[in-house]
Amino acid sequence: MKQDKVKYNFKAFGQAIKEARKAEGISRNQLADRLNITPRYIASIENSRDLTIMTTTAKGIQEANSKETVE
Repeated sequence: MKQDKVKYNFKAFGQAIKEARKAEGISRNQLADRLNITPRYIASIENSRDLTIMTTTAKGIQEANSKETVE
């Protein structure tokens, strides 16, 4: 049986990160330093480009929840 492919939309999440960063008055470089990631990855999150980690996490949570309802 083929599983339906779920698409996740993290655009609002990326926008919230960007707004929070700007509200704090910090640059992408400063935020990246605090989080120990690259400024380029911050830009990817804010612009909803490369969200592989978040998509993988969301899928894992969804799978865990579906297993709990079966048991």
